[in-house]
Amino acid sequence: MSPRPNSELNKNQLLGRERTLLRSTESTVSKIKELESKLESDIEELEEIQDLIKEEEWISTGKRIYIIRGKDYTKGKVQYRGKMRWFHLGTTDSLNETSDDDLKQIIRDKFYKSLIKKGKKK
Repeated sequence: MSPRPNSELNKNQLLGRERTLLRSTESTVSKIKELESKLESDIEELEEIQDLIKEEEWISTGKRIYIIRGKDYTKGKVQYRGKMRWFHLGTTDSLNETSDDDLKQIIRDKFYKSLIKKGKKK
């Protein structure tokens, strides 16, 4: 707002004031578009992170961990980020007495160790 009312300004001052207001509104609209774009990208990233956290919680609670008891060997698999990761547990005869919860814990431990090894680069 100018110090004097717009009705008291001469033509040149009105033209100057008009140009100033146009630049100000264009700048504000530009900033709003930038902020909307950043907001959209932040929301997408947040949803991706929430999905990954949910997947980690499923694995830690035993969901998405599967036990396959074959004729000779018992294996486990973990569904993680759209891929299946397989782990050898041992012979079926030696693991007959082991509960499913214990086997899932063994698979979970092997899975986490594989993530740590995979993350290290030499």
